[in-house]
Amino acid sequence: MSKPSAGRPEFFSRAMGLTALALVVWIGGLALAGQWHEDGLWIIGVGGVLSLVVTLLVLPARPLHADVLQRYERIVSVLFPVIVLGGWEFLSRSNIMPSGPMPPPTTIVREVWNQITVYDDVGEASLIGRPWLIPGHIADGNWSDAWTMLKEGHLERSLYRVVAGFFFGAIPGVLVGAAMGLNRTVRSTLDGSISAAYVIPKLMIFPLLTLILPSPFGEFPKVTVVAVSTFFIVVVNTTAGVREIDSVLIDAGRNFGAKRFQLFRNVIAPASARVVFAGFRLAIGTALIVTVAIEWVRASNGLGFVVRQSFQGGRLSVMWVGLVSIAALGVFLQWIFARTERRVLSWNEL
Repeated sequence: MSKPSAGRPEFFSRAMGLTALALVVWIGGLALAGQWHEDGLWIIGVGGVLSLVVTLLVLPARPLHADVLQRYERIVSVLFPVIVLGGWEFLSRSNIMPSGPMPPPTTIVREVWNQITVYDDVGEASLIGRPWLIPGHIADGNWSDAWTMLKEGHLERSLYRVVAGFFFGAIPGVLVGAAMGLNRTVRSTLDGSISAAYVIPKLMIFPLLTLILPSPFGEFPKVTVVAVSTFFIVVVNTTAGVREIDSVLIDAGRNFGAKRFQLFRNVIAPASARVVFAGFRLAIGTALIVTVAIEWVRASNGLGFVVRQSFQGGRLSVMWVGLVSIAALGVFLQWIFARTERRVLSWNEL
C-alpha cells in the first residue's frame, strides 16, 4: 500500500498562498483604479475578498493536529459568518456596495424587530403573530382566539405548509420507494412514470390544482403541491437506499423465519435508514423552496408573500427580513432533521 506523498500538503499550501497573493494584487489594483463599484464590479470584488478570506482561514489548518484542528474548525465556523456580516456592514455604509438593495445587516436586524413587534392592522398579520397574547386567551378559555394569534404569523403559516406538505408526501414516498426497491416488477411498472413526472416543475401544476380541487384559494392546493414535490424526492432516495441493501442480509432474515413485516422492521429499515434520512433532508429543503414560491404566486400570508409584497412596494429592508426568515427557517428544519437522524441512527455512527 503506497504512502501518501509528503509533498502534497506543501504543494497545496503553496497553491493556496499564490492564490491569496493573486487576489490581493487584483483586488488592490481594482480599488486603486477606482473601478471597484463601476458597472457592478463590486460583485466580483466581493467574491474575490470572500475567496481570499476562505484561503487565509484554511491555510493555518494544514499543520494542526487532530485535537487542535477540531477546535480550530469550530472557531472558523463562527468566525467566517462574523467576517462576512462585518464586511457587508462596512461595504454598505461606505457606499462601495449599493445600500439600497443591500442594506447593512444592522438595518435588517432593526427591521426584523419592527416586523415582530408591530402588528399590521390592514393585513391582519405580523412576522410571528402575537404569541404574547396567547397565555391570556388560554387563561380565559378562548382557545380559538389563541389559535388565531398563531395563524396571524407569516412564519407560522409557511412552517405549517412546509410540515404538512412534507408529512403527506414523505409517508407515501417511503412506502412506494420501499416497494420499488424490493420488487422488480413494481419498479419496472412505476419507474418510467415517476421519472417523467419527477422532472415537471411542481409549481406548474398549482394552477391546475386550483381548477380541480374544491377550495382553490384555501390551503389544500398549496399543501398538495408541496406534498407532491416531497413525494418524488423521498421515492427516489428510498428506492436507492433499499436497492443498496446487501441481498445476503435479506436472505439471512428469511432463513431465520422472519415474516414480511419483521424483515422490513429488522433488516430493510435499519439498512436503508441513512439514505432515507438523506432523502428526508433534501425533501424538507425542497418543501420550503416550493412553499415560498407558491406564496409568491398566490397567497395573502407567509414568508414568500412578505418578500413579494415588500419588493413590489419598494420596501427592500422588509424584503430582506423575509429572506433572512426563510434562511433561518431552513437552518432550523435542517438542524431538527440532523438531530433526529443522530438519535434514530445512534447505533450506526460512523
